[in-house]
Amino acid sequence: MKLSYVMDRGATWTAAALLTALAPLAFLAPASAASLHWVVDQSPSSPPNSLDLSGVSCPSSASCTAVGVVLPPAASQNPIRPLIESWNGAAWSLPSAPAVNNAELNAVSCPAANACIAVGNTEPTSKTFAETWNGSTWT
Repeated sequence: MKLSYVMDRGATWTAAALLTALAPLAFLAPASAASLHWVVDQSPSSPPNSLDLSGVSCPSSASCTAVGVVLPPAASQNPIRPLIESWNGAAWSLPSAPAVNNAELNAVSCPAANACIAVGNTEPTSKTFAETWNGSTWT
């Protein structure tokens, strides 16, 4: 599950997105602050894997991308793999990401809904790993 923030327009943001997006505006106190509240939002991923999100970018309230790593159960021999989740303004989904084993994504930047770059590293060699989004596929 993710802790999310619902704004008065009904847009839901992850906690990381909220902190990233609103930190520069901390000195502004909106008159509608009383209408803001936290909600728990269900991740589209299912157990037994653990999800570790480490970065988020939201070019609009109807478009967010979060990245991280899928950690297999402790007793499993399965490798870690990159995690990418997308927000369309109503729900989170898991777009098909390249099947790269032993890699994780640490940060993402999306200047537009159809343009993202996510970066991370591979394990155990710690080589740089990057993915780009063109609006329909990650490569």
